[in-house]
Amino acid sequence: MRISYVQPMPANEYLTAVHRLGMNAEQSGWFFGFSGRSGQRYASGEAAVPQSVAMLLRLMLRLQLSPEKVQKSVVEARWPK
Repeated sequence: MRISYVQPMPANEYLTAVHRLGMNAEQSGWFFGFSGRSGQRYASGEAAVPQSVAMLLRLMLRLQLSPEKVQKSVVEARWPK
């Protein structure tokens, strides 16, 4: 499947989203597998938010998925019992 366009996520939307999910900018960088500094750059507008990050943040908010739930689901999907 090809996704043709994802609305860019401005810095203020990024920061609002990570705060609503109980993280700060630095923690969000770690959550997405980047450095804490990368999360701060996305939050400040110094760097563009990657489309994959924007998509996952919006999905998490819409489905009310905490970072802990997402991490747990990924671990369980990766290593089934």
